[in-house]
Amino acid sequence: MPIQISNRIKNINASATASMSSKVQELKDRGREILSLNVGEPGFHTPAIVKQAGIEAIQENVTQYTTVDGYKMLRQAIIDRYQTDYQIKYALDEVCVTTGAKHSLHNVFNCTINDGDEVIYMAPYWGSYPDMIKLSGGVPIVLETDIENNFEPDIDKLESLITARTKAILLNIPNNPSGTIYSKKTILAIAELMDKYPNIILISDEIYDQIYWKQTPITITQVSPHLKQRTIVVNGVSKNYAMTGWRVGYIIAPKELIQAVKKFQSQSLSCACSISQIAAATAMRLDRKDLMYMVDAYYSRICYVTDALKNIPNVQIFIPQGGFYVFVDIRKILSKMNISDEEFCLQLLEKKSVGTIHGSAFGAPGYVRISAAAEMSTLKEAISRFKNFLSTI
Repeated sequence: MPIQISNRIKNINASATASMSSKVQELKDRGREILSLNVGEPGFHTPAIVKQAGIEAIQENVTQYTTVDGYKMLRQAIIDRYQTDYQIKYALDEVCVTTGAKHSLHNVFNCTINDGDEVIYMAPYWGSYPDMIKLSGGVPIVLETDIENNFEPDIDKLESLITARTKAILLNIPNNPSGTIYSKKTILAIAELMDKYPNIILISDEIYDQIYWKQTPITITQVSPHLKQRTIVVNGVSKNYAMTGWRVGYIIAPKELIQAVKKFQSQSLSCACSISQIAAATAMRLDRKDLMYMVDAYYSRICYVTDALKNIPNVQIFIPQGGFYVFVDIRKILSKMNISDEEFCLQLLEKKSVGTIHGSAFGAPGYVRISAAAEMSTLKEAISRFKNFLSTI
């Protein structure tokens, strides 16, 4: 008798970005040269000083288990950065180190959601949210936003989704895939809504919080410090510091939740990699000016993509304020082609060897996400092929 797969796994989808990456890799293995604008991979290597910290950790035999919540030096570096960047004070027992922001979310959902609890989040959204919530027994509730309103939520519509089963509101700022950063007015309105519903918690996914140019991200706890006791921050070093493979993330939350996370993590992970934690502590102590060579490059690359595509008929470009993606509205193009956004991306991959991700994967049918993190030479060739593909329609 074959091994029976659990209903829990049968009821979720594989990551759309991972699936596209597999298709891209399959073509590469067959000898195709693919220009990959599909992955959320920083276009830089880990900073040298951070790599050196990892090398020294290996040489000094820092290769044993750490405490479940991570090295004290890393947790202190996290606390110090949030004090510097956001003027918010946290204690060591309010931080837990994980193996990435995705793992942090998995921990948070499992430690806060009971079966049937609802989590509200805004579309477009990072594609893993709905299935991660389902894995934890929760119910995903999506609020649609639109390009005309900067992909910011209508607060009245947000409130209309709140029920007796609502456990949390989930924010992602800067947003993946759109790159939007909510205005202070919107953040204040969400804070006021939280005040009306004292049993709801706020989960803030801040994985791109250092990658912005003109508009600085504002957190809920900056505008409403009293909400700190109901706010859970999820972050990591993957995007800001070009450390995706090091696998380090963290959770900042009231100590009661951190205790629960430690219990859960002790039975699932034990601890994050000791070597990676040492490197991450070095990264977290870098000043933002030390990261500006990456941030400035992302901005230049995004400007190139948006300028190259902005005058194409039947295409609308959203100008991102953070992150390293460009979210392109191709609904009119799809209507002419009479195909889905997923089929569009598959045709683009097959005919022009350019990898992208369809908007439906982010809860926004009719869009395509382009990663502008790649090197400029790759971007120029990929966008040229993208435009050529559109010209044949």
